[in-house]
Amino acid sequence: MRQFFIALFAILWTSSPLFAQDDPLPDSVAEPYVAYEEAMRAQNYDAASVSAENAWRASHSARIDPSLIGILAANYAELAQELGNYDDAYDAWRASTEVAVEIGVSAEEQARRWHYASFSAFMDGEMEDAWQASDTVSDLIPEIDTSLMEEGFLLSHYVLAAKANQSDERSLRARGFAVAGIAYLEEANQTDGRNYADFHLIAGLGSIQAEDWVEAALALNMAEGLFSQTGATRDAAISGALNEFSTASMDDEEEWEYVLQLQSSSFPSDTYWDDDTIENQRLIAYKPYPMIEYQWVRRRMSGTADIRYDIGPDGRTQNVQLIDSDLRRPVTSSLIETVESWRFAPQNSENVPFPVVEKTAYFEFSDGYLSRDNQSDGPMPIYRVEPNYPISALERGYQGVSVVMFDLSEAGHPINIEVLFSSPEGAFETSSIRAVEDWRYEALQEGDAPETRENLTTRFTFQMRN
Repeated sequence: MRQFFIALFAILWTSSPLFAQDDPLPDSVAEPYVAYEEAMRAQNYDAASVSAENAWRASHSARIDPSLIGILAANYAELAQELGNYDDAYDAWRASTEVAVEIGVSAEEQARRWHYASFSAFMDGEMEDAWQASDTVSDLIPEIDTSLMEEGFLLSHYVLAAKANQSDERSLRARGFAVAGIAYLEEANQTDGRNYADFHLIAGLGSIQAEDWVEAALALNMAEGLFSQTGATRDAAISGALNEFSTASMDDEEEWEYVLQLQSSSFPSDTYWDDDTIENQRLIAYKPYPMIEYQWVRRRMSGTADIRYDIGPDGRTQNVQLIDSDLRRPVTSSLIETVESWRFAPQNSENVPFPVVEKTAYFEFSDGYLSRDNQSDGPMPIYRVEPNYPISALERGYQGVSVVMFDLSEAGHPINIEVLFSSPEGAFETSSIRAVEDWRYEALQEGDAPETRENLTTRFTFQMRN
């Protein structure tokens, strides 16, 4: 984060113009200002910063033109910011902007100074000051001629405003800046960088705050795909966990809407492609997995079930029937209800009705858990338990997600377990770690690459159900 903003600021930083003064400056101002110029020529920026601050502060008690006070403040602000003294830089930039407003300098110059003030506050961790300064920039943007601004100014503003608002838990406001940033980058055909992924993550977080689950899941799926492309494993895992939370919060209609939009996005999911076609078109399928009562998990239930069903003209399942099963009736009843909720649509087409198709669903349980065809690559646990929902979280009504990273020992035991992300903070970390500690994997076999057993990630969704 810090390196990114320093690099970005280097694009925008232009030295303040030296001022001309017909009347002699008071010695209290002139002497430190001369020392500042000499230090700058010698590239002694620490000394230049001290002299620039002395000149600016002395100017407050001297009777000189306010515009010169503003320039002296900007001189010091630039150096303090470049040297990492962000607290002092913010104070100086704010003083400079207040003078700029007072004397009526151009909207472009006011926007620049407020933007630098926002940047300094952000880097100092003062998020409220940062987003307040960014809001002022936003108010000025309709008045400015963007052709007069430095290249990248608007992008820098959107990045800073989105991250400052998000960091201060103003997710809805942050979403607005993220959406504007996405549009900016798409228009500029700059969709392969980190900013594009960050904007989608922030937009997704804002949509979660708004309980707009479809928009949240679409944005977070995009963020997960973009982060994965750039090797940002941690951010991809966080985006994926938040995506799962969003989809788990949807009702059937919302999830069907999400599935249809997802499969035409840049990162469609293999989960929603069916293995059949209708009229030579691949099928998009919404096939949620069954919710099995915990008593059957605890009893380590094993067995299979075959269920026949038709895909009706409207894409919904009909005539759902149990064909064969060695599972208990409560379990098969849950499986039938699940299949009855499935929906299908032809790829790239909304031409319904389509011919009725007869199909069969196969379910297999092992040690209480449903085997899934869409398991990810990499080691899979031979024994897995889900985390307990913390009593304190239940009592407080907390819902959320956690992302856990771990390595595997040669014996197949999870080690070096670390929570990469958990929300709400402090609610689910302990429960997640304790669950992963109990997992077991196959022992390392001769010829296996050890690196495939390092930095594994998993994620948990904690959601209360009626």
